[in-house]
Amino acid sequence: MTTEAQLAIVERQLAEAVAQGATVLTGGSRVPGTRIFPPTVVTNVNHSMSIVTDETFGPVVVVMKFKSEAEAIELANDSTFGLSASVLEPGPATRRARGSGDPYGQCVDQRRAGHAGQLGAPVRRSQG
Repeated sequence: MTTEAQLAIVERQLAEAVAQGATVLTGGSRVPGTRIFPPTVVTNVNHSMSIVTDETFGPVVVVMKFKSEAEAIELANDSTFGLSASVLEPGPATRRARGSGDPYGQCVDQRRAGHAGQLGAPVRRSQG
């Protein structure tokens, strides 16, 4: 991390999320005596957590499950920021590459993800 102040924001957001029930799968704390913060994956998160709704600017990714494309779009749009979102699915990512053309997210075909399978795709923005 470039500054102690930014590292403190990441640590605060992560601590708050864990206190609210989030699970850290990997990473989660700085290397003692440094500003090195390993890549961190967090699950069991929701939109009441600042780690989900605010810009973290750190090596942290949150993973959320959804039941439908509509729910995924609703979750992706539930932010005052233009944060990125990705959809991982077992089928061809291109069938999910629908939308208005706003470059707010991407679809990834899990079968090809290890082989440059990331396909840029917009998240359809809700009207209103």
